[in-house]
Amino acid sequence: MRWITFFVLLYFAAALQAVRLGALSAVPHAYPLIEYLPLLAVIYALFAEEHQAPLAGIVCGLMYDIFSQPFGVYTISLGLVAWLVVKIRMSIFREHIFSQFIMAFLALLIFGILAALLRQLVPLLVGHGHGDYPFWAAVGGSLINAFYSACIAPAIIWVLFRFAGLLGFHLKSSRGR
Repeated sequence: MRWITFFVLLYFAAALQAVRLGALSAVPHAYPLIEYLPLLAVIYALFAEEHQAPLAGIVCGLMYDIFSQPFGVYTISLGLVAWLVVKIRMSIFREHIFSQFIMAFLALLIFGILAALLRQLVPLLVGHGHGDYPFWAAVGGSLINAFYSACIAPAIIWVLFRFAGLLGFHLKSSRGR
C-alpha cells in the first residue's frame, strides 16, 4: 500500500463527502447520499495489504469524525468494519462486480448500524442524555446510503484499479491456503 496516494485519495474523498456530491437531496442529513470515506475504507480493506488495511479504515474514520460529533464513533466503526472485511476477503472473488457490490453494501450497512449504535451509547455513557436522533431512523438511512454507495462501488473500484500499481493494490495474499 502506498500511503502518499492513500492520503491524496483520503483528502479527495473527504472533500466529496463534505460537499455531498451525488446526494439526491439538498437537505442536510437527508438520504440517500454516497458515503465516500467509508467506501474508500472498504475498497482499501478489499485490496490493500492485510496488515495495513484496518489502519486505512481507522484513518478514514478519523477523517469522517472531523465532520461529526461525538468524536470517535466513526473511527471505531470503520476500523471494525475494515478488520472484518480483511478477515473475509479471501473467501470471495474480489474481481467480480457483483461481489464488489455485495461486499460494499454489507460493509457499509454494518458500518452504519455500528455508528448508529455508538451514537446512541456514547451520550448515555458520558451522562449527556440520549442520542441526537432515533436509532431506527439512522439504521434506515444507513440502509439507503449503503445501497446507493454500493451501486457506484464497482465503478470506483474499476477506476482505481487502472492505477493499482500506484495505489499498491494486490489481489494475491501473503497467506497460504
